[in-house]
Amino acid sequence: MQEAAAFTATGADLLWRVPANRVLPVRKNLRDGSWLSSIHANTDPAKRDPVDVRVLAYQLKDTVRPHCG
Repeated sequence: MQEAAAFTATGADLLWRVPANRVLPVRKNLRDGSWLSSIHANTDPAKRDPVDVRVLAYQLKDTVRPHCG
């Protein structure tokens, strides 16, 4: 997460994809359907340094394999 902090310190916004099984608890719902949450780096097992995130849920449709996605 140190790399992310270096980028955001410049004013950049970051977009990451996380696995569907990653739990991102809702801290605050936003009007556009997204919500605020926080995550922890794998290098933070004690969960001492959370990173605030805005979560956008989406699902990609696989048009080649209709049974997937």
